[in-house]
Amino acid sequence: MISIQTNLPSGLIARQLSSTKRQFRTNLERLSTGLRLNRPDDSPGQFGLVINQNLQIQALNQGIINVQNGAGMLQTAQEGINSLIEILNRAYSLAVTAADASLIPTQRQQIQDEVERLLTASDGSAEAQQILDNVNYNGLKLLAEGDKSAAIQSSSLGPVGGMREPTAQGGSKVELFTYVADATTSTNFRMNATTAVNQTALDKNSGNFTPVTLTANGSVLADTGIDLDGLKSGFNLNLSDGSKDNIKKGDILELSLTDSSGRTSDQVIVVAAMDVQNYTAAGVGDTTYHQDYDQFTVINAQGYRSALNLYDNLVTNGVAPVLPSSQQPNSTGQVYNITELVDSSDGLAYPQDIILHKDQLYWIDAGNNILQRADLDGSNVTTLVGASDGMVKPVSITIDNNQLYWTDRGNRKIQTANLDGSSVTDLVTTGLNKPSGVNVHNGALYWTDYATNKIETANLDGSSVTDLVTTGLSSPEGMTIHNDQLYWTD
Repeated sequence: MISIQTNLPSGLIARQLSSTKRQFRTNLERLSTGLRLNRPDDSPGQFGLVINQNLQIQALNQGIINVQNGAGMLQTAQEGINSLIEILNRAYSLAVTAADASLIPTQRQQIQDEVERLLTASDGSAEAQQILDNVNYNGLKLLAEGDKSAAIQSSSLGPVGGMREPTAQGGSKVELFTYVADATTSTNFRMNATTAVNQTALDKNSGNFTPVTLTANGSVLADTGIDLDGLKSGFNLNLSDGSKDNIKKGDILELSLTDSSGRTSDQVIVVAAMDVQNYTAAGVGDTTYHQDYDQFTVINAQGYRSALNLYDNLVTNGVAPVLPSSQQPNSTGQVYNITELVDSSDGLAYPQDIILHKDQLYWIDAGNNILQRADLDGSNVTTLVGASDGMVKPVSITIDNNQLYWTDRGNRKIQTANLDGSSVTDLVTTGLNKPSGVNVHNGALYWTDYATNKIETANLDGSSVTDLVTTGLSSPEGMTIHNDQLYWTD
């Protein structure tokens, strides 16, 4: 008999020992890593969750690093911006310093040189430009786009005396007048107590520009000993009553003159402003005062010792007109250089109303009962709306939001169309007799009616017609609107 003999107890013991070693290794691994799951066979179902969570933790850690990098980039940009702010503050301080009228030109030029070094050096070496070009993080420019320059392009100093807000007192630059010797001037200048100035009065000086008399009663310079008249660096500027409301002490006035010799200009500072009063005795013990004009004492903005370029023209000699004597403006306020744009050769019969829109003229020809358009030089005359569109007797026209609006007494309507005359539409067709002036304001129509003696309004589609003025009118015609106020002729 054949038999196989084995040591079964020994095999069982070896198997048990192997299992024990495996559990020991697992426990030792868990103790050393601090993790219950170290390999898939620890728990296949839960191990996938652990891997996913580990990936999320790694992503969050990287996100923290990214945020720290972003914070570093922002801190770098902030330091650059702070440096720019310091440069701009310095430039502002220099600009204010340059407004000091006591500085000499050399000092102002030194200030200008520093401003240019700070802001606008043409060779790109300005401090502001250097910061814009060189502030970067990891090779990325933070304050300028690529190779483009972001520096300030102009930094010339303002006039002596500085600038001011419109509501402040003093320090403003005011363009008082630009005088062209072949055109009629403003009526703001003083001629006498009752007559407005025209070009002839300005040409002859007529008290508009007078020397500063140091001994004059009330002169602000009487005790200073400054001979502005002798230095030709200042004079009295006499304007119509009420000018003091717009011009204040400390303002910079821009004066310019264009004549046959070219253009000449000056900047002057207002050092005094006063009312000039005359009086007449109405009877014994009864004196009546009346104010004639406002007087402003001005000096050269470059310093009181610098002669004004316009002194002789304005104070000593007067302005020499360049127009031929036959064309000098006369007391009737005659207008010259009239240019005919559209006339009967273009078929024009009886022009009645006109409006300018986007460099084109629009008008009504009441003789031909049409609405036409042309360029500003009178060319390209085009009929937009006529009898074929139902137009009978047009009277007035206006334009709003690229839409034409007009009144028509013949068909007793208010109508609208596109700027090219297309899509003619009736807006108001009832209650009208002789509609006249028309206007559009704040999304509403306004018009006058010559026959019903009314001023009415409606929505832009013609709905909700409402009477505004129904009493005190006889035959209202034209109308306009300004600052939410109606104005009309009757």
